[in-house]
Amino acid sequence: MRRFFLPAALIILSTILFYSGNNKIGIIPPLGKFLNPYSGFWQNDNDFDIPALPAQHLNSKVEVFFDDRMVPHIFAENDHDLYFTQGFVTAYHRLWQMEFQTLAASGRLSEFLGPALLEYDKFNRKIGIPDAAEKTANVMMQHPEYSKILSAFTEGVNSYISSLSHTDLPFEYKLLDYEPELWKPLKTALLSKMMAWDLTGRNNEKFRTIASNVLSEENLNYMYPIVSPFIEPIIPDQEIDKIKFRNEDIPQIPLTKINSYPDESYYPGSNNWAVSGTKTKSGKPILCNDPHLGLSLPSVWYEIQLHTPEQNVYGVTLPGSPGVIIGFNENISWGVTNAGSDVFDWYLMKFTDSAKTNYEFNGSKLPVKYKKEIYKVKGRTDVVDSVLYTHLGPVPYLDSESPFYESFPQNCAMRWLAHDPSAEGLTFIKLNKAKNYDDFISALDFYTVPAQNFIFADKDGDIAIRHNGKFPIREHAQGRFISDGRNDKSTWEKFIPMNELPSMKNPERGFVSSANQDPVGDSYPYYLGDGYATYERGKRINDLLRENDSIDIKYMKTMQGDSYNIFAERFLKLFFSHVTLDDTENNKAVYDTLKNWQYTNASKLAAPIIFEYLLQSTSEEIWNDNITIDSLNLAMPVRDVTLLTLEENNQSYIDNLTTPQEEDIKNILIMAFNKTCENIKSDLGSDLSKISWGKNRGTVIRHLARVPALGTNYLPTSGNYNTINATNYTHGPSWRMIVSLTDTIEAYGHYPGGQSGNPGSRFYNNFIDDWLDMKYYKLNFYYSKPSGNSEIILTLNSEGK
Repeated sequence: MRRFFLPAALIILSTILFYSGNNKIGIIPPLGKFLNPYSGFWQNDNDFDIPALPAQHLNSKVEVFFDDRMVPHIFAENDHDLYFTQGFVTAYHRLWQMEFQTLAASGRLSEFLGPALLEYDKFNRKIGIPDAAEKTANVMMQHPEYSKILSAFTEGVNSYISSLSHTDLPFEYKLLDYEPELWKPLKTALLSKMMAWDLTGRNNEKFRTIASNVLSEENLNYMYPIVSPFIEPIIPDQEIDKIKFRNEDIPQIPLTKINSYPDESYYPGSNNWAVSGTKTKSGKPILCNDPHLGLSLPSVWYEIQLHTPEQNVYGVTLPGSPGVIIGFNENISWGVTNAGSDVFDWYLMKFTDSAKTNYEFNGSKLPVKYKKEIYKVKGRTDVVDSVLYTHLGPVPYLDSESPFYESFPQNCAMRWLAHDPSAEGLTFIKLNKAKNYDDFISALDFYTVPAQNFIFADKDGDIAIRHNGKFPIREHAQGRFISDGRNDKSTWEKFIPMNELPSMKNPERGFVSSANQDPVGDSYPYYLGDGYATYERGKRINDLLRENDSIDIKYMKTMQGDSYNIFAERFLKLFFSHVTLDDTENNKAVYDTLKNWQYTNASKLAAPIIFEYLLQSTSEEIWNDNITIDSLNLAMPVRDVTLLTLEENNQSYIDNLTTPQEEDIKNILIMAFNKTCENIKSDLGSDLSKISWGKNRGTVIRHLARVPALGTNYLPTSGNYNTINATNYTHGPSWRMIVSLTDTIEAYGHYPGGQSGNPGSRFYNNFIDDWLDMKYYKLNFYYSKPSGNSEIILTLNSEGK
């Protein structure tokens, strides 16, 4: 029998190898093409084999200088050639990333990657991202200035794509076995709308509505306050007083504030601040920005310099978009954090028949529009679905369907501002060329969604910040719960005028800042929403800026890496005022570790992870009896409400209603501490020397297609979402930038990744270690062509037609 086994096995193996050489098996690419030494993945390792710039597409001379970090510095004579070359060079480094993100936004991943992604594709079409992108692309291409820029950028991307053979394709195309399509302005619009969803798609109306049905008004307002305790708003009241309002458009604000249903996880954190010359060593403004997003490889951002006789700008861009998104030029600098104000409402619709062909609105029947969606699924027949549309927007999920996300209600239309056509890209093109504050404000008037806190500084000495976007004028708390879709009482009719948005310029305190917190206090007359970030990062930033009148770049670097946890300091001082070592059950090591902690979330320390366990246990001891109601489990109130409850010694919440005895604050804290020790021993072990924040929390940077070998394992990061260095497991500072607006601009920055999207390149992830260690690169901002500079490692040039 054995003599026949080996030949048979060889025949079977040969058959498998022959078949798999030209056919895909599951997610495995055709191995013959993938492993081919002349055209397979082995060829994806040359960082310097960039195709020549096509002279026939350029009007004049163009030169591209790549520095030793592979940052391109593009010098062109006109806008067409500049943006053409930006598209060409960006595609060389990031083509697969650019297209993959647009496939996701358009609900087409299953077309190329198979049925596992079909429900995700359906979700993106059900919420209307492709339709919104089409409207926006039309608006962009109708604008006389931006249409030319976007066309040139698109032409540059496609020129690069057309130069590719299978050998030249980025690695992931070979791995996943598909080829790139030509770029279109629509794809740039898709990127814009996907970013809008990422930054504004949070919604808790469903859960808020459930909570309002089971909690008393008193409990509702206390457990989920509209304004987080201890907050310092972005725009202080005295600055709001300087804004001139048109009283006829301002709804009357009732005195009683209605609750929120916040979720801390939405705000891993972004920070920006600008300091006037009155507080710096140089006497010139300094601007800092570190937007915190989901971290990925290839990296979120692409670093670039763009130079023509009319502009000279440096910073980072989103691959697939022309211009610079965050950066500086020879006169100004700007940065952004997510605004977080509410631009998303749900409306419960009343359908008049079981087939849902009509719905009731203002006493009339209006027809439902059904849009047919066809999904081409790799390896399967096409899947046909439909999306129901009302005049308010799409109804993603009917009562017969299971929502992709639990937060999505059924039979509800979504009114989302990003469904409206817009041209945010034009804002950044104008910022790239701006020379002063007036230019800055003029550029922001084109920007609608996702709303951002735009920060500004210039060489004239001005600093400013504006909570910028398009916000509906609402009655107070309108849109906090699921609204009635049967009438127009809760629909959006007017929007806050741009000149009445929260803003300030050159405040007396000498700085402006934001950290995703509440933009305004009680003096601002319009309702903007709730659920903003809690107070800690904003207060810590303001405290550090207030206390120093001789700020320099070194101080700013230290601030951006600051991991001091002011919440932990406040909580533990209260804790130790009630709990002594004698109160614990022989848990001296845990007690002493917390007692001796200096409140920094440093990666090598055990105390930060112990503290998170203690906080979780304390929250559970206080709130579990209040949030578990019959079969419902409501959300845990934010940690700031927990701290406020302890500081106020609010016995009505501290006492556990499910026990016969009455617990006081000391009882609760002791029980929480003992539970913490039990949980740590169970989860992490009893040897505290083997526990650390970096090891047991850490951060991962995942590949966009979730290919494990192409991402990172745990990075031992310091910081936390409520510290200035706001990291968590999957999010963190996606770009850190410091700009000193001296006579010659001095700027520093870094991001977690690399310029290349090619996993075989040494420029794929070469910045990560320096990002982790808070080591900054001096940004090579050239005022003239850097010919002959030692940091230039590669040059492309074309004389044009």
